[in-house]
Amino acid sequence: MYAHSDWVEILFDYGLVGTALFVCFHMSIISLVTKAFQHRHMFAPALAMGYTVFLLASIYSGTIMFHQTIFFSLLLGYSEAKITSDLLQKIGRLK
Repeated sequence: MYAHSDWVEILFDYGLVGTALFVCFHMSIISLVTKAFQHRHMFAPALAMGYTVFLLASIYSGTIMFHQTIFFSLLLGYSEAKITSDLLQKIGRLK
């Protein structure tokens, strides 16, 4: 069965545990975007736009389970590493 919504698809396929993990995933992205904006990082606008597109796609199209999601995952991974590295350099813990 194809639900045309990742939220419904995950709830149907993986139950409440899978949905809770999906919510945690979204919360971690929101946390990253918030951290980027708080520190006025140059990646903040790109992350916010990327997350907006990701959220809308997961609500309306049901495409999160396809291989195109790898590009958004790469953006998230690189952004998390870059933001963390820049913040550590800013406070002097990383050289």
